[in-house]
Amino acid sequence: MGTYSLGPMPLGVTEGVTGGGGPSAPATPVIYSNLAGYLATPTRFQDLVEMDSAASPFWTAIGVSDVITGTGQYGIGQNFGGNSGFQIPPDPQFTTFGLSMQNTPNLVLYEVDAADYMNNYNFGYPPGYEDFVNFGAYAEDPGAGGPSAATSWSWDVTILTQSFSGGAVAFTSGTGATTQQADFANNPGEGVLERVQWFLGRGGTILGGDSLLLEVAVTASNASGSAGAAVNVAINWV
Repeated sequence: MGTYSLGPMPLGVTEGVTGGGGPSAPATPVIYSNLAGYLATPTRFQDLVEMDSAASPFWTAIGVSDVITGTGQYGIGQNFGGNSGFQIPPDPQFTTFGLSMQNTPNLVLYEVDAADYMNNYNFGYPPGYEDFVNFGAYAEDPGAGGPSAATSWSWDVTILTQSFSGGAVAFTSGTGATTQQADFANNPGEGVLERVQWFLGRGGTILGGDSLLLEVAVTASNASGSAGAAVNVAINWV
């Protein structure tokens, strides 16, 4: 068979070549509080993360009881199922000094009673106990099944700002998860695997007005690039 030509082609068009191309960069992932919902109330919430907390000498131990009531062993508080009243008073078994919690898109806000916190720290915490918080979440891939599908994941927890007037210092520990599902169902007690803790040191204190602003971020990647999303968590002592 002979060859033929369509004649002169317009500038920028190549004869005999059809469109195609390789994979495209991932779409922006969507963060959910978990993959499948929480316990008997199978709900999950977009643009939120779950939080666990403990006062411990090291991460594998949990909790101390409130020095006044004798109840409570989970420190700052917990956030499961996106319920803004969950495990905040009147549920003292889950938080000894939490005052309130609000869930808004991309921001979880905790308020902590500074005086009650320090009362527990000075008279209730055994020697060597400090506070930890960690997070759980799931990242949905809008491009799943298509040319922009993500092929790898990474989670990261960052302290955006810390404002302590009495000598406390916050820092992160652990290495972020590399799985799309990094909730507490997939990683029990650990979630995204990187956590935040703070240390008061000898004679240190936390006062009303002190605060932490944290970021829980995920990055979706493939051969063509990456995209990220994040949720902030604010802890304010009042």
